[in-house]
Amino acid sequence: IITEAPATGSLVLAFLETLGVTLTPEIAHALWIAIATDTGWFRFSNTGEWALRDASRLVSHGIEVESLHDQLYHDLSLPRARLVGHVLKNACTEHGGKLLWSFLSLEDRGSVSLRELDGVIDYLKAIREAQIIAVIVQTGPDSFKISLRARGEANVERIARSFGGGGHVKAAGCRFAGTLDELVELLRSRTGEQLL
Repeated sequence: IITEAPATGSLVLAFLETLGVTLTPEIAHALWIAIATDTGWFRFSNTGEWALRDASRLVSHGIEVESLHDQLYHDLSLPRARLVGHVLKNACTEHGGKLLWSFLSLEDRGSVSLRELDGVIDYLKAIREAQIIAVIVQTGPDSFKISLRARGEANVERIARSFGGGGHVKAAGCRFAGTLDELVELLRSRTGEQLL
């Protein structure tokens, strides 16, 4: 765990360099997406020299930045677009609005894959009072995937780690086995330690 790393992709890139792996366009493409998304397309506070140096190296492998951004954020299927609306409509707040979370059940998801849900959490980040944002997605009976984002001084990596997950200060994730009520109570408690 290297908490000062700007993105998981930066750690993978450093690891590949240590192993002497030659970067192919396919590897560079995957690492670019990992670094760009973890830094909010180079807008978040984790965008520093390390992230920009890695991005510069990856761009030299022929990455089409605008095209990638459009593929990720401007290419919604109608079912995914409806789920974005569902996530926004059913958002709940705790701790005076500082924790904002929403939930998607298996039934809500229908045929939409977990991969298609990447980025949905970013729509909630626009809500003014929220400092910690969570999207809980049911993956099976009593099993859930939790995506976490932070604004301000909040640290979601610590929260994710307390559930056995990981990530970095501004973006992290984890999984949980149990009931939704148990998960929400734990999330409320563990975020409250930072927000109160």
